[in-house]
Amino acid sequence: MKRSKLLVVFLFISFSLFCQEVDKSGKPKESKNIFVDFLIGPSIPVGKSYPGIEYENDKSGYAKTGYLFQGTINWLGKKNMGLAVQIAYQRNPLKDTAEMVIPSGTGYALGKGGWMNIYLLAGPVYEKKIQKILIDVKILGGFVITSSPVFNMTNPETHQNEKKSATGFSLGFNANAGYFLTSHMALQLSLSYLAGFPAVSKQYNAYQYWDPELKKIIYTAPSEFKINKNISTFNTTAGIVYFF
Repeated sequence: MKRSKLLVVFLFISFSLFCQEVDKSGKPKESKNIFVDFLIGPSIPVGKSYPGIEYENDKSGYAKTGYLFQGTINWLGKKNMGLAVQIAYQRNPLKDTAEMVIPSGTGYALGKGGWMNIYLLAGPVYEKKIQKILIDVKILGGFVITSSPVFNMTNPETHQNEKKSATGFSLGFNANAGYFLTSHMALQLSLSYLAGFPAVSKQYNAYQYWDPELKKIIYTAPSEFKINKNISTFNTTAGIVYFF
């Protein structure tokens, strides 16, 4: 998980450096066709699955309100249309009622952990300036890397709890409004929706053990565990936009 975080941060910094055009003197050119935004705010689980607490529902995520931090690089072309690349970090704690829940197929309670989700998304952006007002809309798709106690598995041979990270497709929608403070910087408010579909599977090999009641060695068959979850959040964030 730490390597994944470092990778996405490195990619984001690399994109930021690459997107600056340079003139013959080697200095960056001023171009308002490229802008970046950095936003942070509450992330509210919605729907039946992500905040769900139904033990019998395999999709239940037990998530409660947390926070979202995101950074986006936007390239604009003709007719106010362009391309956006976004990296987002999301944290949603587990509900208190999940602390003693033991998911099916495991031997351990969920405890007091939470969800940590990293999104890498890309898609079209529409941006419009009206005097000092900035409006932009993004429709994004990509993938999510997530870790949470809900993905933990119990090894059937050792009976030890194993922490797992899950990956899957993700979708995002952003509607933003900003106000220019200078010709290069604006304050921005954003309403967004994020959805992710992480999954993880693990194949355990066959093993043997001594059964004291039957007084003989028992041979087990190979076993496979699969966990699929749905992430769905409504986010209200605020921050700054900078035009290069």
